[in-house]
Amino acid sequence: MNQDKVLSSLSLCKKAGLLACGEFQVEEAVKSGKGHLVILAEDAGARVKKDVTDMCKYYEVEIREYGSRDSLGQVTGKEYLSQVCVTDKKFSENITQKMEVSNGKNENS
Repeated sequence: MNQDKVLSSLSLCKKAGLLACGEFQVEEAVKSGKGHLVILAEDAGARVKKDVTDMCKYYEVEIREYGSRDSLGQVTGKEYLSQVCVTDKKFSENITQKMEVSNGKNENS
């Protein structure tokens, strides 16, 4: 159920125009300073994970692994998607909080 809340929030971001989808848009958002949270699919390839992780560390952008390429793709209307970037600070904080709840890190919420 909590995963549905995270994916619902990502869908809302997409509809609001606050979600960069795919390799090139994510890279542009992070490098321009607009990106606040990068989400990688748990089943993304090793090269993709390394490249995105290195970029996020360099530009000091939070990065999380969540969902599958299928689930991220469904949220954005694409078949498969291994990375998205939230470009709004409030949305990124909200999604991070929901991820922590779904991972059992914050069971009191």
